[in-house]
Amino acid sequence: MTAGLRRGPARPGDGWPGDFAAPTTPVAASPALVRELAAGAPDADTLDARMSVCRACPRLVAWREEVAQVRRAAFAAQPYWGRPVSSFGPADARILIVGLAPAAHGGNRTGRIFTGDRS
Repeated sequence: MTAGLRRGPARPGDGWPGDFAAPTTPVAASPALVRELAAGAPDADTLDARMSVCRACPRLVAWREEVAQVRRAAFAAQPYWGRPVSSFGPADARILIVGLAPAAHGGNRTGRIFTGDRS
């Protein structure tokens, strides 16, 4: 993993495995911009990239970035994703599950959903 042990969230384009975002990926900072960027995404990879850098909810951004800074002792030596977690699975799936839940030391650490936290 090239994200290293830096404190805080992985930066887009750092080389984190599976990161679709680049330093130039547009960042939503308001609900209106979330809607605009999501509606304008030409494919699922672009949508995942835009979602993974979203900063529209200041409270959630502060929480996930704090967790990526102040790590649990069991994971202190591991890099943390610290950004919104993108989807997985085929882009043409018949069912899409959308949710919002803190992922503390599971998804927030690994960048993948359903990776150990009870949430």
